[in-house]
Amino acid sequence: MNILDLVKNIDKSEYNSNWVDSNHYAESLGIAHCNSLDVCPGLKSYWIWKRYDTDSYVGLEFIFLNDEFIATNTTTGRKNGDGEINYLNQEVADKLRDLLLQLLNHAYPEDIAPLIDLNATFDDIGYKVDYTSELLTSTVYHIESQQYVSVAQKFVNEQIPGRYMPSVIKIKFNSGETEYVDISSCLVPYNTIK
Repeated sequence: MNILDLVKNIDKSEYNSNWVDSNHYAESLGIAHCNSLDVCPGLKSYWIWKRYDTDSYVGLEFIFLNDEFIATNTTTGRKNGDGEINYLNQEVADKLRDLLLQLLNHAYPEDIAPLIDLNATFDDIGYKVDYTSELLTSTVYHIESQQYVSVAQKFVNEQIPGRYMPSVIKIKFNSGETEYVDISSCLVPYNTIK
């Protein structure tokens, strides 16, 4: 599965959307001193995957302008700022820059915007998380059994009474059988329409 496969199937629901900081995109395109920019009409962000890092969501967002895929924004940790933006191509970067300049009425230096690597590959099913506190879904893919299973219990303390197990979850198979597994034995599905 490549990035364009994920773009075609991304969940564009309100639940999966994220607030877009237009200033961050303006700065990525070399437009300085744009703190007054609040909203860029038509600029939307949807998570392809996310996890919780202390008090913030982090992950990979796909960015759309008027429903056209234009960029990715990757945030690997809450202390890593607003993330790293890569544009689909120079044409869409210029289109967004022109729109932002109209909103800001600023001049823009002719720098090249960072571009998306369209050859980047993704696991066909999902991504890994390290701790159960990062898990934001009630369904995971259990690698050993090669099936999607329900998360029956996210915060497990039954294996060692009174002790929280930060990487153990209790999963429930379609048969109704349950099992305690390490979170590393599972993949979190991408936020795509199935």
